[in-house]
Amino acid sequence: QGGHFSESLEVRVGSRGRGVFATAPIKHGDLLVRLPFSAAVRPTSGCERLKELCEGGECSSVLALALTVLHELHVASPRTPYFEDLAAAPPPGVPLLWPEEDVMRLAGSSLLPTKDGDSAAAKASAVVAAAAATASFEEDVRPVMTAVGIEYLPPEVCTQTFFFGALAWVMSRGLQGRVSYELGSHSFCPCLSASGPQGSAVGPFHLPLFDLLNHSSHEAQRCTTLARANDGDAFEMRAKRDLSVGEEALWSYGSHGAAELLRTYGFVESSRNPYSTVMLTREEVAAAAVANSASLKKQPGDAKTAEARIQALEKAGRLPVVFTVRSDGDGNVTKVPEALLTAVQVLVMSKEEFGEWLAAGSIALGEGFLDEESLGSVVGCLLKISDSCLQRYPSAKAFSSGSSSHSSLGLMCKALKEEERQLILEFKKAVFLLAVAEEDVGEEGEEEELLEEEEEEVEEDEEDEEPAQDTRQAKKRRIDLA
Repeated sequence: QGGHFSESLEVRVGSRGRGVFATAPIKHGDLLVRLPFSAAVRPTSGCERLKELCEGGECSSVLALALTVLHELHVASPRTPYFEDLAAAPPPGVPLLWPEEDVMRLAGSSLLPTKDGDSAAAKASAVVAAAAATASFEEDVRPVMTAVGIEYLPPEVCTQTFFFGALAWVMSRGLQGRVSYELGSHSFCPCLSASGPQGSAVGPFHLPLFDLLNHSSHEAQRCTTLARANDGDAFEMRAKRDLSVGEEALWSYGSHGAAELLRTYGFVESSRNPYSTVMLTREEVAAAAVANSASLKKQPGDAKTAEARIQALEKAGRLPVVFTVRSDGDGNVTKVPEALLTAVQVLVMSKEEFGEWLAAGSIALGEGFLDEESLGSVVGCLLKISDSCLQRYPSAKAFSSGSSSHSSLGLMCKALKEEERQLILEFKKAVFLLAVAEEDVGEEGEEEELLEEEEEEVEEDEEDEEPAQDTRQAKKRRIDLA
């Protein structure tokens, strides 16, 4: 009642899987889909006990929605048409549901950041991810299941397999409330604790019909907008431009890189993602700082000192769960992220500077705090981080061409790693540009020459199929890294 699905649309299978396509010309501004808010599947739909737990701060909205979906899929009889459709569909292809041998294919990516070819480390990381998911189920989920009661959730459906299957639908189809991953980049299970990050004030929830539309990271391909109707009692999706017959109606799930798309939605796009992202762990950053400083006899010098400074950054709220390197929407990296640059600056500070930083309130740093004395150590550490990260990935020759976003799982994993590897190469350019800018090199074309030299060295390393080497020695004439 009060809903609308345009007669000029149909649901069918296309190159992205099942999606929504135009069967007749559609004009800019035309109403495509309308759904009353009352038809949304909300975290506490139909369960007063879940509502009480959420209002009392004992259950997160993401967990409540997952338990609602679990009930509708495995307890409710008869199912509503929406959940009958979900029950008949293949489960989302998120890594949370993958067996261990498939998770290991992610080795080297931001989702499983181990060195390429190190199968033992990949297996160990896959085991850690599985153990973290199991711990979350036992500590965060099972107590809430018990509190809800056996009438809503009978014992036979309160299994980890059933629950994660329901959670996967929330991850991949939930709207108006992002899931968060607070256990680090190794984790494929979102934060479910009531004390963890929450979604928006009204979400997340499922909107039948709307969640059939597929995603595109490319603005030119997106052709729909989603908004609350003027009366506030319904959601409407309208055409943001004209659509031709046969064109798929696409919108955006958000500005996500391949790792986030795969982890949350279960796919990787075939074309280059303009929002490419690489996640770096704090352990990688600290290890690179130690390795870079050892030969220079500068700070941090050893793992103990590095760990103390990492803890200081965390106490000051300057340490994210993971550091994120992002492209700018055009596939380029134009600057070093401030959080990463601040962490590196703190790691390589002298003891006196570190004390001054603490006394100043552990402020955020960045390019404005770079000087001639610190530039070499900071740039050297950033290059060490990028070179270490490049060792995660296979060489360029090992990547197959033409990876498809909806082909085999193996090709998706290769596409993910290839995208990330290219982004790290872009990041290295940003590091050199940072150095050139701070050194105020005045010769015309020197920045381009510097970048060309770096690209040539990377290509030579790949041709020899040897691990990435520290390229700083070739730049000593321009950047004093000592």
